[in-house]
Amino acid sequence: MEVEPKRELCDTNQTPEKTPPLSLHHASSSDALGIVEAPENEEPIVNGTNNKDKIDDDRYLDSFPPGYRFCPLDEELVLYYLKKKVLNLPLPQNRIVEVNLYQYNPERLAELYKQYGEKEWYFFTPRDKKYRNGTRPNRAAMGGYWKATGADREVRFKDRIVGYRKALVFYKGRPPKGDKTSWIMHEYRVNDPPPLCSKKEGYTDMRLDDYVLCRIYKKVDKSGRTQTKTEDGLALTQKQERDEMMGSEDTMNYLSTMGMGMGDWKKMFGVSIFPHN
Repeated sequence: MEVEPKRELCDTNQTPEKTPPLSLHHASSSDALGIVEAPENEEPIVNGTNNKDKIDDDRYLDSFPPGYRFCPLDEELVLYYLKKKVLNLPLPQNRIVEVNLYQYNPERLAELYKQYGEKEWYFFTPRDKKYRNGTRPNRAAMGGYWKATGADREVRFKDRIVGYRKALVFYKGRPPKGDKTSWIMHEYRVNDPPPLCSKKEGYTDMRLDDYVLCRIYKKVDKSGRTQTKTEDGLALTQKQERDEMMGSEDTMNYLSTMGMGMGDWKKMFGVSIFPHN
């Protein structure tokens, strides 16, 4: 019986799986040491494949009907993409770009790779150590730094920990006095990763991980989430919407049925039944 030879983890010649990715869902169209300077030119690398494979991936994913997005769940990102990446196994076709993320700020990344995302972008990236003999990652980026917020979150699949997710916020300037931005990053790492590959291009003794997977997006302003538009395109506040609801015919009928009047409504909710002018 023939036994398939074990794949070398340092082999960078990966071929994408020609099967539909499990993460194609139907969805609606929604502490650093210093400042890093980005290289002037860098071509995107997708999954370590050549340009022809990248084009094939794009054509395949672009062939899906409107309304389908690459929006994988946390456990899908870890199991079917990141874990396969660090083990040098073929990946499903996807929208994940391989890049040294910390050589750029998030706005530049979104601009460079806008064809790979709409409201969020996915990246495979290595991480370097902050200190030579330590295990803390260097979070410096172009024009600023990423700052972790809160504790790591376990990523589970069938009651088993398969990885971890860390949330970070991008700050412009130098720590600790940087200016907070609306850019958020979810950084995923696998549980029990394989040893580092010293033969990999760009490897140094400051390397912490060969790959983590990052999801980057810009947080929507909270006030924008509660606004709707009238036919004239004017924004309504929550209070205006509430007042319109209170003065509606349905509300008036409900109060009449319940034997309630304007005074009763005001006592209950502390507001007038009619909209304020």
